[in-house]
Amino acid sequence: MKQCKAYFRYFYMGIILWMLSPFLVYSQLIEPVTFQIDQDSLPAAVAAGELLFVTVRADIDDQWYLYSIHNNPDDGPIPTMFSSGGSEMHISGDIKESQAELKYDPNFDAELGLHSEEAFFRVPARFLQNLTGEKEIKLNVHFQACDDKSCLPPRVVLLTAPIFLTESSELAESVTENFDFGTGTFGSERRSQSIDEKNNGYAVYFFVFSVVFSVAVIFALNHYRKMR
Repeated sequence: MKQCKAYFRYFYMGIILWMLSPFLVYSQLIEPVTFQIDQDSLPAAVAAGELLFVTVRADIDDQWYLYSIHNNPDDGPIPTMFSSGGSEMHISGDIKESQAELKYDPNFDAELGLHSEEAFFRVPARFLQNLTGEKEIKLNVHFQACDDKSCLPPRVVLLTAPIFLTESSELAESVTENFDFGTGTFGSERRSQSIDEKNNGYAVYFFVFSVVFSVAVIFALNHYRKMR
């Protein structure tokens, strides 16, 4: 019975240590990059199926930076990218960004496009033709933030903004018939899926590392108790 209680005690201790693990706490508390949709740049209304440009602003803390959408994922960090956050709206074309600085990144030993302080992105999007009334723009932002010494795990955040849809116009219907997601920067949902898979891999690695760290601390404490 005493042995059983000891196991439960160490089990609960392990959970507490894992929750207080510096790796877990650090990733939860540190948010050096925040994104928001610029609602002032949105029209008061847009026809269903009509091209809509959504401006996203990123505010970046000092000493931190955000990666350009044009970086090659094979160079190490994931580039900033966008995908639709729902089934009613799709990205329609190539995304544009403010000028990024080409700089050597010691974390990955490569020259990469970086954004400091702030960055702007213009995302072309369309709503389905059969929609009308009050709707919501939903965009997922996939990104990774680093400083000169370390990187945070990749994250995905959902951005939303209200928009009013009017009935689809003839022009919008004509354009939508030749609808193209774009072959350039992150216009493809397929590429969004691939980056999601990479994010899941980072999450699993981070979880396993935190658990191993907590178990090691528990064994160390248990060994120290027996030595006393």
